[in-house]
Amino acid sequence: MPVITTVVATALATAAEKLVGLSQKLDELATNRLLREHVIPVREEILRVKELVFEAKQAQFSEVAKLQQEHANEKSALQKHNDELIATIQRLESPDKQLALDETKTAILVFLSDGQERPSYEIAAHLKIGEEFAIFHLNDLADMTPKMIYVFSNASPRVLTKYSIAQDGRRYLVQHGLLK
Repeated sequence: MPVITTVVATALATAAEKLVGLSQKLDELATNRLLREHVIPVREEILRVKELVFEAKQAQFSEVAKLQQEHANEKSALQKHNDELIATIQRLESPDKQLALDETKTAILVFLSDGQERPSYEIAAHLKIGEEFAIFHLNDLADMTPKMIYVFSNASPRVLTKYSIAQDGRRYLVQHGLLK
């Protein structure tokens, strides 16, 4: 009987080994199934999230680039406006170098420097020029910046339009030595 016991024991040991191998194979299969059912979909979801994050970063970079371009455009426009303001200030601060009125306009300012409001025909007669020519120069002086003269008019055709010197007109005369 010992031989039978040995044979049975050997057969049982071999069967046990096979069972362990099968058990390991089942565990392996179960692990692979678990991977397929759970881990692989999670990895796929992680990849999708990474793609979304990448797309969001690209959109963010595009928006930053757009904002930088807008900033550069606004900065350029502000610089241009600033340069124009500086030029205007310089022109206003040194009118003897920048603002040079012609002889007729200067003569009108000198005539109006007494502060009286005068109609165009009176100004024209004093300067010995035509009234339309005087009105042309009066309108130029009224439209200038800085304002050289004031215009007083009324909607009624019976009231004459009159002109008077403004403070900037006086300043021009003083700076050019035409008022004492």
